[in-house]
Amino acid sequence: MPPEAKVSAGMRFAILDLYGSTCQLCARGPGDPDRTDPGRRTRLIVRPIDDSRPSGDDSPCNLHVVCRACDVSPPCVAASPGLVALMGQVRRATERDQRRALDWLQRKFAREQA
Repeated sequence: MPPEAKVSAGMRFAILDLYGSTCQLCARGPGDPDRTDPGRRTRLIVRPIDDSRPSGDDSPCNLHVVCRACDVSPPCVAASPGLVALMGQVRRATERDQRRALDWLQRKFAREQA
């Protein structure tokens, strides 16, 4: 497990926003059930992508978001990049837009079930 990046609160917020507050390996977000312990909630951390770089090189292009579970034990099969991006977009959306997307998905899959 690489050391957690020491980034300012502002940089951490910017990186979480950039990635839609979504783990880049399993697509979970804050408050979702933890992948390894469903009784716990997911916690996101900001980590260096390449931890072999010199200490202090915590530029935005070398930072990404992972949950604690994936940081300790990466999943055997990571979520598809499309799912990770989609979940990030949904988390960024307004509640109204999230509800519209949910309604659309429910109608779509209800037709397939009929």
